[in-house]
Amino acid sequence: MIRNHFLMALAIISLCMVFTYPKDFRCTFSKGSSSSGVCEYGNEIVKDINASGLINLNETKVTDCATIHGCLYATQAHLNKLHVNGSANLEKCTVHRNTHINGSLNGKDNIFEGTLTISSNKVCFDATSTQSIEIRKITRDNNQQVVILENSSTVIGNITFAAGNGVVVVDCNSKLTGNVIGGVVVKKEDYDKDSK
Repeated sequence: MIRNHFLMALAIISLCMVFTYPKDFRCTFSKGSSSSGVCEYGNEIVKDINASGLINLNETKVTDCATIHGCLYATQAHLNKLHVNGSANLEKCTVHRNTHINGSLNGKDNIFEGTLTISSNKVCFDATSTQSIEIRKITRDNNQQVVILENSSTVIGNITFAAGNGVVVVDCNSKLTGNVIGGVVVKKEDYDKDSK
């Protein structure tokens, strides 16, 4: 138990050190390499990415699959397939095929052309377009799972909650053309009132 706490503290200290170093001191990997640490990809085309740690994609095109274990920050990236174990922070990105996220998803102005599968209690889509969304059951808790659609977000297919305890919150500018399976739809203004 003490060893686990020590290892966790060491990992946190290491990450803090990475964020305080100037960019010139950070490791940079590219061209589809399998890597760990802080990995930064720029305006380039790579076949695939298999990386652990903090991954930054800026105008990067991945022609096969990006597999991330850790934290992904992507801006204006084009990805064929995306798998994230950790957190995904996307802005103005397009994923052409299926996306799997075991953790949190934050972002704005994204397009998911395939099925989006997420393991999370709360996901917010801001000015985002998706085909269909599957929210997987989180085995360790029975909390309500929430999907929020705001700022002209669109879901063309179904939203499915595997646990059967889902809520889809839709603002007046967003739309859901499919069905909600295992959950209910609530207007954003009603949800905001109930949350206070």
